[in-house]
Amino acid sequence: MATPEWISWFNHRRLPEPIGYIYLRQKLRHNTGSKLLSEHKMRYHNQTPLTKPGAIQYTGGCFGDYQDCRRREDFRNSVRAHQAEGSAMNETTPMLSPRFAAILAQASSHPPLRVAVANAQEAHVLAGVVEASDHGLIEPVLLGPRAQIEIVCRQLGCPSDRFPIVHMASALEAAEAGVQRVLEGKAEALVKGWIHTDELMRPVLRQLRTARRISHVFVADLPSYHKLLFITDAAINIAPDLATKAEILQNAIDLARILGVDRPKVAALSAIELVKPSIPSTLDAACLSKMAQRGQITHAEVDGPLAFDNAISHDASMVKQINSTVAGEADILLAPDLDAGNILAKNLEYLAGATLAGVVIGARVPLMLTSRSDPPAARLISSAIAVLLHQHWNGDGVSVTAIPGPGNES
Repeated sequence: MATPEWISWFNHRRLPEPIGYIYLRQKLRHNTGSKLLSEHKMRYHNQTPLTKPGAIQYTGGCFGDYQDCRRREDFRNSVRAHQAEGSAMNETTPMLSPRFAAILAQASSHPPLRVAVANAQEAHVLAGVVEASDHGLIEPVLLGPRAQIEIVCRQLGCPSDRFPIVHMASALEAAEAGVQRVLEGKAEALVKGWIHTDELMRPVLRQLRTARRISHVFVADLPSYHKLLFITDAAINIAPDLATKAEILQNAIDLARILGVDRPKVAALSAIELVKPSIPSTLDAACLSKMAQRGQITHAEVDGPLAFDNAISHDASMVKQINSTVAGEADILLAPDLDAGNILAKNLEYLAGATLAGVVIGARVPLMLTSRSDPPAARLISSAIAVLLHQHWNGDGVSVTAIPGPGNES
């Protein structure tokens, strides 16, 4: 008898819930049968069994049927519903994977960052600000319509006078005011609030440039991958040429080193792993690989072109007979353009259970750039990364101090 699809799927992946955990006593029940996955299998997929007080202790099947739990958004909603019944997690702090928890611990050892939140009048934005402030990561100033911000603060149970509020009538005014606070030395980082990325980036690109290329990096934590994955550029540079890709890549390499990856392995992505003149991204990828060999890109091992499967799967690279120390071990994925990078990151988030922290680097100060729909964990870790950037990336946008030690272990 063939193995049912749901068991086959589960044997290769942990449940794609936001924090990458399957709780020790949580059991899954398939909606077409009565089979239960044993606690032994829970221990196998949760490498460090969670016995922390307040963890979910639900044993009567999953919250809804298996198909519901397989989707990350439905799992989240199910957990929230279970919390409302008073039998789930007692803590309000988002649960983090060990890898993200290590970043948070490092950042928490530094003084809080003075930040300006551009257009702060939205619940998800303010909840993330409160969370980061509670962890001692930031000291925020809220820019936006005062009355709306105060209403949302009260809805969140946060005193409306806890943080300074500077009234701004529009998103564009809030973005300009945030940049001005940086220029005046009143802010050490910017936080994207309820504002479109292009609206926020216009004054940043106009007034906060350095010798560096400004670019975006997603730091992705996936339950199905053995280390953090850095994805660039998925938000700023639309169709980079070879020289721009080299600058984008150096930014990502230096960020990875700040987060403890001593010598990152970089996969320059394309649709295939062969150099084909008819596919320009394969030419760029091959050139980037050679530039790293010649020292034009530093502190990293770069290989390309590599297709996505070759970059993250040893099995795929062996089947295709690709001799590469990067294949299956990539720390950084360099996308050929913004479209590919953004689609890749969102696919990993919504179909593979990734949590994505987002940051813009290369400007005079870090910019926490998450999606408006991102969960609290993503916003919290984006703040933690910004703190570490501030400590280890000089204000000139050039000098970088790497954090020693293997900071990217699974």
